[in-house]
Amino acid sequence: MPRIFAHRGSSGRYAENTRAAFMQAIQDGADGLECDVRLTADGEVVVHHDAKLGRTSNGSGPVSEHSLTQLRGLDFSSWKNPSWPAEYGGTREQLLTLDDLLDIAEAAGRPIEVAIEVKHTPAHNPALDEAVLAILEARSTPSSLTFGNVSASIMSFSPTSVRRMIEVCGAEKVCMLIENKRLTKLQRSRQKAAMKMLDETAQLLAGPGVSFIRAHEEHVRRWIRQGTKHRVWTVDTLEDAHYLLDLGVEELTGNYPAELRQALQDTPTPTP
Repeated sequence: MPRIFAHRGSSGRYAENTRAAFMQAIQDGADGLECDVRLTADGEVVVHHDAKLGRTSNGSGPVSEHSLTQLRGLDFSSWKNPSWPAEYGGTREQLLTLDDLLDIAEAAGRPIEVAIEVKHTPAHNPALDEAVLAILEARSTPSSLTFGNVSASIMSFSPTSVRRMIEVCGAEKVCMLIENKRLTKLQRSRQKAAMKMLDETAQLLAGPGVSFIRAHEEHVRRWIRQGTKHRVWTVDTLEDAHYLLDLGVEELTGNYPAELRQALQDTPTPTP
């Protein structure tokens, strides 16, 4: 059985990156919690995917131009599912800081990994890297990123960010995410740099999407042969899961962790 990560929590059920989604993911038996982090105007690290508010909240404008207090006053959850168990917190408790999420993971009472994607869009922001490292270093040594029942790993599409994290944490704790598409000059540059880094560093965790793997299977097979572990996103179908497991992928990230695990348990991997 592969390790299954909840993509932005159990985001198929509750609003992505919210307290409810992560607490549900723990109940769903996810091996890991995948999240995205950004910096607020007052330097707090918050769990949020987009550079701007609006898609997943009733706010507007860049996250980086709002204080944590201002963000706490917004509704990040009702757009997806207006009701959830009371123990998952109220509406104003759904936005999390990274520290909040690590506390939730520690309270799980079982081994669990928190996969932290540092979001560098549109440009690399070294202050975000350093803020994330400071939070983790307050709980563990940089070389282990383990505290209590929780282990952490750091992910990014930014090669600059990944190189910084490798310097501090070592390659084994860092995931080089790979752009699925090459629509812009930045995306093309990042994809090329990511593939080069994975060619050169077997210890680095690879983070491609399903569509990248289907388009570049020969590269993935080569990386797997050299000993590179893969954490693939976003895996929500049994067909994709079996395809990836047949290749030798060890970690799957999906929006429905409980359903994915159950489907894999109920259906053996087809024999090639």
